[in-house]
Amino acid sequence: MNCPNCAKRCPDAAEDCQSCGLVFAKWRSQGSSAAAPAAPVSIAVKTQEGATSSTLLLFGIFIVTAGLWHWDGISRKQSEAQASANVATAGKLNPLPFRKSIENLEKALYGPIKEGASQAETVQNLAQQVLQDGIDRKVSNLSEHMDVLQQFISQVQESPAPEAQSQWIAGWEQARSKLFKPAPWFKYSPVR
Repeated sequence: MNCPNCAKRCPDAAEDCQSCGLVFAKWRSQGSSAAAPAAPVSIAVKTQEGATSSTLLLFGIFIVTAGLWHWDGISRKQSEAQASANVATAGKLNPLPFRKSIENLEKALYGPIKEGASQAETVQNLAQQVLQDGIDRKVSNLSEHMDVLQQFISQVQESPAPEAQSQWIAGWEQARSKLFKPAPWFKYSPVR
């Protein structure tokens, strides 16, 4: 038999419930009228628990939906930003194959002017090395960009005086922005 108070399974010959302590003889003496209220109480508890569970479930669904909606909005913004960046860098060269020669060129351009050696000649040779690295590595679509680098080399040849270093830097930054996708290791002129 099941206890009418706590619904635990009890042996049929038991005098009281081992779980809640209900004395079955007293319960039986009160008749079935005492048993009737017990069932609605447990149903009400179940209904209340069910309502709480339903509320929590709906709240959980709301939170997950809001989170997914927010995540979707962020991912769309990132996709749009990436698409804009792709349009801005379309047709430009990946700078990684040229990294060593670009870094050497930028050391010469942005560094102090060396005494005794021709600064213009050094910059020209290093710019030629950037071009040669692309040729040696068989970089695709390099031929489309060779003119930009050649114009920079001509600019350095036309103004070889050390005072023209700021013009060389401006020319290089313009050529580099036309040639290459952005890279975090590029140097920039302190005056913009």
